[in-house]
Amino acid sequence: MSQIYQAEKRQFLDENSYQHIVTDELGKGGQGIVYRTLDEGFALKLSLEQGEQLTKPNLIQHKIEQIKAIQLLPLHHINIALPLVVLQDQAGYVMSLVADMKPFARFIYQEQSLVDLNQIERPSWIDPQWPESVKNEVVFFSRSGGLKRRLMALYRCALILNQLHTRGLVYGDINPNNEFISESDDYDEVWLIDADNIRFDQTSNRKPIYFPDYGAPELVIYQYANSINSDLYSFAILAHMMLALRHPFKGKAFYEESGDDDWDSEDKNKFTAQQKLERGLLSWIYDPQDLSNLQQNPLATLITEDKNLFPLFQQCFGVGRKDTTQRPTMQHWATALIKTHDQLLTCPVCKFGFSPIEHQKCPDCIAEKPAYFQIESYFLNQEQQTKTLAWSTILEIKNKKNVLILQRVLGLNTCIQGTKPLFSVAMNDQRCVLQQEVDSYEVSYIEQKNDVLNLIKMNYRFEISTERLNQELYFLVEPKDQRYSACILKILKSGIV
Repeated sequence: MSQIYQAEKRQFLDENSYQHIVTDELGKGGQGIVYRTLDEGFALKLSLEQGEQLTKPNLIQHKIEQIKAIQLLPLHHINIALPLVVLQDQAGYVMSLVADMKPFARFIYQEQSLVDLNQIERPSWIDPQWPESVKNEVVFFSRSGGLKRRLMALYRCALILNQLHTRGLVYGDINPNNEFISESDDYDEVWLIDADNIRFDQTSNRKPIYFPDYGAPELVIYQYANSINSDLYSFAILAHMMLALRHPFKGKAFYEESGDDDWDSEDKNKFTAQQKLERGLLSWIYDPQDLSNLQQNPLATLITEDKNLFPLFQQCFGVGRKDTTQRPTMQHWATALIKTHDQLLTCPVCKFGFSPIEHQKCPDCIAEKPAYFQIESYFLNQEQQTKTLAWSTILEIKNKKNVLILQRVLGLNTCIQGTKPLFSVAMNDQRCVLQQEVDSYEVSYIEQKNDVLNLIKMNYRFEISTERLNQELYFLVEPKDQRYSACILKILKSGIV
């Protein structure tokens, strides 16, 4: 419980005189603190000003008016916990919150992580010759969800932010305490909280808002207010912290200069290492063109060797530090994150991701790879009689019987629609049933007999033998909405079910 409120009553009245009792703290930043309440599915946000409680009536009233203005923004059908009711005599509000969720902060390596790691036994796949610091980071990465879980969390977050940005809105305070994902690894629902800083892009002269170490340089020096471009920079920092467990600018130069900060503090013309970091004056720790701030770590290759993600980080933290227009958009991030995600299997032992096409076993712990579907889709050009690859994915067969094939296999990877099911696949030892989950497509099974192709309408359900899954299956997927293109979908099962 925050020291600000621990001596206060834990009971708050909203504008309708309903009493809310807060329990545990969900997250805290300079702009506010969020608590769970005894009412399941609800949370309570108390606004702060530079970490302090608002006490002056005029400031409280001004904040309440800002909160109510949020309710008028075009935020429908976006996974953001919006203010439902404001509090009485307090700068705060009540919001809905999906139950059983955890903040992205759980993916980020902190001092508390080390305390927790010291209480568990090292897995057998950890090399005893590794330095203790490397063991700690690798074990934390595995225990906190692994690679694909992080990629999916960031992908779903990027989709939400893209929804905001396409409506001309800025989120404004991206940090690991404001993004939440399902607690259970069986689900990947993502929601954003702390909506009271959302505003239209470049329409406000309000002072910049940012979380320490996550602010874009132009915010720190008060050059611009929060913008879509500053959101892009903060998101890239969040992604870097989750994937590499390192801040993108805390490297060799940063730590060397940090040691000089005390004795050089009288030199008013020199920035401290922290000030250089905040102002974008240090190079990216994995920048191949500037090694002055190099900081390698055991997880660096998850970024540096990723052909989808590395160019985006390089662009954002290279030229994008000063030229805000050069930063990759949320559509770029969503595509790169899910491309990497969809080419990997999660090792059931160490939770790292690997390509089952390139490796017969997990290259990190030599565990056997699980069964999976290999799925490809192709756009058709009937005039030229050609096809082009729309998407490819490796889809793990979980629980050995039930799988969801999502609509992004049709190339819908940068919109929320891409996270929704297209088919469900149920299997047993003899039969496999494909069930169509949406009615916005006409789906036909492509049967080949004696070099003749026949189309068999699925009628929302298609049944074949499990053995038939070991051969390539082809489907024609035709959208009822003419704005979208028809696809050929190829499905092949690999591994033993």
